[in-house]
Amino acid sequence: MRALIYARVSSDPTGRGRSVADQIVDCRDICTRNGWTIVDELQDNDIGASRWSGKDRPEYRRLQRLLTDADVLVTWEASRANRDLTAYLELRELCAEHSVLWSYSGRTYDLTRGDDRFTTGLDALLSEKEAETMRERVLRGLKSRAAAGEPHGRVPYGYMPAFNEHGQRVRVPHPDEAQVLRDAAKMVRAGQTLRSIAQQFNREGRGYRGRDWTSVELRRKLLSPTYAGYRVHHGNQVQATWEPIFTADEHRAVTAILTDPDRLTQHGSAPNHLLTGIATCGVCGSPVGRRKNKPSGTSSYTCPAKFCVTRSKGIVDEVVEAVVIARLSRPDVAEALTAGDGSQRREALAEARVLKSRLTAYEQKAIDGDLEPDEYTRLRDGLRVKLADAEARADSFTGGSPLPGQVAGPDAPQLWEELSIESRREIVRALCRVMIDKAPRTDTGNPKYVRIEWKV
Repeated sequence: MRALIYARVSSDPTGRGRSVADQIVDCRDICTRNGWTIVDELQDNDIGASRWSGKDRPEYRRLQRLLTDADVLVTWEASRANRDLTAYLELRELCAEHSVLWSYSGRTYDLTRGDDRFTTGLDALLSEKEAETMRERVLRGLKSRAAAGEPHGRVPYGYMPAFNEHGQRVRVPHPDEAQVLRDAAKMVRAGQTLRSIAQQFNREGRGYRGRDWTSVELRRKLLSPTYAGYRVHHGNQVQATWEPIFTADEHRAVTAILTDPDRLTQHGSAPNHLLTGIATCGVCGSPVGRRKNKPSGTSSYTCPAKFCVTRSKGIVDEVVEAVVIARLSRPDVAEALTAGDGSQRREALAEARVLKSRLTAYEQKAIDGDLEPDEYTRLRDGLRVKLADAEARADSFTGGSPLPGQVAGPDAPQLWEELSIESRREIVRALCRVMIDKAPRTDTGNPKYVRIEWKV
């Protein structure tokens, strides 16, 4: 008889497959004792067989094809083939269709016989029940660990594994990686963009575990509650057992800045032009783009939506830079800018958004009858006072970027020349709105067709 051996183990952290190897040895002994010829040996290592397992079993799929050329399927026990009743039924019908016997746990079954179908079916039910029990036990353990704030999964960037005084495995801040995150948070609060921070870290050789930082990855790390010492499980946030890298206030401040809806970010390649995506068409309101004029080699700002306006990039940049530098040089404007703190404004706005969300939630609870009217009124009035205070604090700060305040003053012309194009764009965006109006062909160089509305 031709024998097909299949072995599987669902958990093998070492990756060496010892349990699978042991199963193969036992199955070979069975074949030898019965005089069966082994036609193939299949094994799926570290792969579950229950209906909850999300992993593919490539060798099991091969087994289903190879059964047509075998007389007996040999497994160590019933659960090695499956822990799912549906999968058992498919295998049983396949074996019966091709007259293939099934040998496991020291017995050989003919799946065309009623008694053997009953026995193997009962074993399949018990295997499925065992898998369900193990799953429930694991889930209870995970839930318990999550409620206690204990770590789970791989050690995240910024931390490293260690052992405490009781010999238990814990995670502690990694000296170098944690400092990278602290520096990034400090730079965000100082007004730097994520792109510029990532580029600086990459130049300094402070990459992300062998890779270059990207602004997306840096943002994900800075927003993660993990680094403020919180464990999140199914949306619930609890105090974690590991040492935080940020204080709660530091994390709240950075989160407020990075989630501020007024914060505009540049996607794709680094910007090379002062006003692309910032200036708008004075006719239809679309952000303008830059177009290169092939015959002359010059560039223009153009309305990409309807081509309402096209204006020489050099002329528009010159006009905008001149008026922005003049604005920054005015003593009254410099005083107003240096008095504001962009990060504090964002924090106040973030606080206001949270309070508005809580108000809406309490209102819905009152509508649903889950909150008594007196209790709702008390909560509403208290939140309204806090909301008014947060909005007032936000209004007391001018602008969302600290850069204008750092450049403003009598040295503005010289400081402007030293700025990168990205920093210049940030200042223009923070200070004003630029609109390019339609101009007569004979008067396209007239500055009056470049409108500027000041925010500060």
